[in-house]
Amino acid sequence: MRTNQQFDPKALEEAVALEFHDDVEARPDMNRRMTWRGFSAETITIQGPRGFDYGWAGTPHYLALHDIQLAEGEIAVADLPRSTQTDMRDLMTFVPGGCDVSGWSKLRPRRHLFTAVYYDPAILPEELDARIAGIERPMLYFDDPALRSTLSKLQGLLVDPGPIDAIYGETLGLTAAIELARLQFNGQGARAPDSGQLGTAQAKLVLEFIGENLHRDISLSDLAGLAGLSRFHFARAFKRTTGFPPYQFILSARVERAKSSLANSDKSMFEISQSLGFGNQSQFATAFRKLVGITPSQFRRGQR
Repeated sequence: MRTNQQFDPKALEEAVALEFHDDVEARPDMNRRMTWRGFSAETITIQGPRGFDYGWAGTPHYLALHDIQLAEGEIAVADLPRSTQTDMRDLMTFVPGGCDVSGWSKLRPRRHLFTAVYYDPAILPEELDARIAGIERPMLYFDDPALRSTLSKLQGLLVDPGPIDAIYGETLGLTAAIELARLQFNGQGARAPDSGQLGTAQAKLVLEFIGENLHRDISLSDLAGLAGLSRFHFARAFKRTTGFPPYQFILSARVERAKSSLANSDKSMFEISQSLGFGNQSQFATAFRKLVGITPSQFRRGQR
């Protein structure tokens, strides 16, 4: 039975031990976090050179994409060989829940960034496939193009100072979990079963909900709950039904509604962007131009 429990970010604070060697303010330069049902993602930026010790012994699974260069350092992860690797740019690390990590680092004089996703181990089997429960092998400084691409997109959302497209971030986080499972099982036995299309009643309920709620932040959890499916299986069924991923469908619906407002009302760009769930006017203009090929102002002039 599925629950609506949100992943508790406080569990992350208790799991991570970070101690800087210098007298500079101990907090990283930037830390932006978003939380969805069952997982949380954050970006952390640290300006080098700085030295610090760190540790991790958390319950959540930890998956990170690194853009880090060290002058020197050492890390110990469970029973893996200790690593003194200094260039971790575009490499990833996975630490399953309950696995101990400790180490120290001295950063090179540059801007360092890493993006981390923390998964509740109880949620993954429920959301994706029962076999996902077998994700338990630590992986240190590895690369995989598909997983790296997904985490890079999630990183882009978090680094952007503007409002976050929540349904897109939620989809990326779940996609990263499936891609990680593929690696853990060496491509065998971790694929979730193919989903069919949404039933007629399911599709009607979901599409009506989208049409009535374009003004607010619609989550993947909202839509999956209406259909009675897990988020991952819902996203697959929705795409088979409509031809678009949920976040893309919602964006297109918002832009189509905006076109009607631009042509038939005198509402300002700000009013239209706010009434259709865009984070700000700039986000609205960017999405509109991407899908329509011209700016909202150009479109309005062409309708008058």
